[in-house]
Amino acid sequence: MSWRWIFFGNVPIGVVAIALTMLHVEESRDRDAGRPDWLGFATFSSALGALVYGLIESNTHSWDSGRVLDSIVTAVALLSTFVLVELRQRRPMFDLSLLRNPTFVGGLVSAFAISASALDGPRRAPGPRADVTFDRATSS
Repeated sequence: MSWRWIFFGNVPIGVVAIALTMLHVEESRDRDAGRPDWLGFATFSSALGALVYGLIESNTHSWDSGRVLDSIVTAVALLSTFVLVELRQRRPMFDLSLLRNPTFVGGLVSAFAISASALDGPRRAPGPRADVTFDRATSS
């Protein structure tokens, strides 16, 4: 038996949790639920895909290369289209009025700051690994 068997210990716990959930938790449904916002889904997903592609490509190409700039501009255009689509929907995928709530915006800013610092922290940490570059996962 190898060390990987330790992960199978979660299987009986998961089975018990699912059984208890099905026995004690009532199904909830939105009575006013409509159709999914497919146009919002498509524009937002495409915008994020273009943004992530541009950020990944900026690692091997310069920020002013056509490949990176095109994908960033595409992401901005698609995100703008998403906002316009959501403003016109009766039941939008994302209620843009939430951005008027300071608590919600504070949570977004905090989550972004924590995520950004977590990604950037190891590169700035002092110690013997501070000179490691993060160009490629296989280069270290």
